[in-house]
Amino acid sequence: MNQQTSISSLDFDGDYGLQYRSSIRGSIAGYETFLELAASSVKSQCQKARHCLVIGPGAGEELTLLLQVLPKAQFTLVEPSEQMRSFCMKELEKINATARCSWIPSTLTKAREGLTAKSFDAVIALNLMHLFPPAEQIEAFDQLSSLVAPGGAMLLSSYSEDQNKLSNDLIVSIATERLRIRGLNEEQIKMILSARNQSVFSFDPINLPSNPKIKDLGVPLQIMQVGLIRMWLWIRASTGA
Repeated sequence: MNQQTSISSLDFDGDYGLQYRSSIRGSIAGYETFLELAASSVKSQCQKARHCLVIGPGAGEELTLLLQVLPKAQFTLVEPSEQMRSFCMKELEKINATARCSWIPSTLTKAREGLTAKSFDAVIALNLMHLFPPAEQIEAFDQLSSLVAPGGAMLLSSYSEDQNKLSNDLIVSIATERLRIRGLNEEQIKMILSARNQSVFSFDPINLPSNPKIKDLGVPLQIMQVGLIRMWLWIRASTGA
C-alpha cells in the first residue's frame, strides 16, 4: 500500500509509514517470494527495458530486485510521502543506484504532468489499487495503462476479494486464523478486518469497464494469489501487431 489518496486513512508520513516494512510482511504471506515473482514477471517481458515507471515504491524493498533484473533501465519513481521516499533513498544508496532513479514527489494524477516520457517499457504499481475506492480505481487503471509503451508490460498487485461470497468468506476465515497464529489479539484483528472496503478497497480487473483507448493492452494474466492479495501482468501489443 504505497500511494496516498484523498480518502485513505493510512498515514504514510506517520506511524503507518514507520511500521510499513513489518505491516506489509504481515499482510502478504511469503513476501520475499512475492517480490521475486514481481521482478521475474517484469524481466520475462521487459529484459531490454530502458524506461520504467514505479508508482508507490513503498520502503524501497521492491526496487532492489527490479533494478537488478533490468540493468539498462532508468526508473521514474512516483511517491508523495516524504517519509517513504527517505526509506527508498536509503535502499538505493545501499546498491549505488540513486543515479538510475528520478523522483516525482506527488500523487499519480499530478505525477502525469511531470513525466518527461509519454510511455514506459514497464509500469509497476504494487499494492496500490486498493487505496482507491472503486470509481477512482477505474480512473487510476486508465491512467496507468495509458503509460504502457507498445510491446511493454504493466504489473499490478492489490488486495482483492473473491467474486464468489462463499469462497471469499473462506479465504477471509483463513486469513483471520493466520493473524491469530502471528500473535495478533482479537482487537487488532477486528481493526484490520474493519478496514475492508473502508480504507482498503478490493480491486479486481474483472470489474473494470472496457476502455477503447487501451484495447491493445490484452487480458490480465494472474501471476499469483496468496490469501486476499493478487498480482496481475498485462502485456501491450507491439505496434503493428
